[in-house]
Amino acid sequence: MPRKARAVLFVILVGVGLFILGANFGLYYWPPIRQCRAIFCDPYHWQILAIGGAFLCAGLSFVIPEKFRILGRCNAALLLLTLFAGVIGSIFAAK
Repeated sequence: MPRKARAVLFVILVGVGLFILGANFGLYYWPPIRQCRAIFCDPYHWQILAIGGAFLCAGLSFVIPEKFRILGRCNAALLLLTLFAGVIGSIFAAK
């Protein structure tokens, strides 16, 4: 994959991840929703934090050099852990 495409993917994924994490930590004003049919009506759940971490790890996977294999494997393990935790937690929260 060309360096430019990797850089664009990095910026997009890390930007989305940081936005989600910032919303989870209360850096942005999030107005309360009176009537909500979604699973999570606000960003202050641990599942939202896990999905934000997954976006952040996915973006970092595009810029970690191949010569740092241990760092890449740790990032991949953290990506899988946060992604599965967020998705499985959201599935069980829906019931």
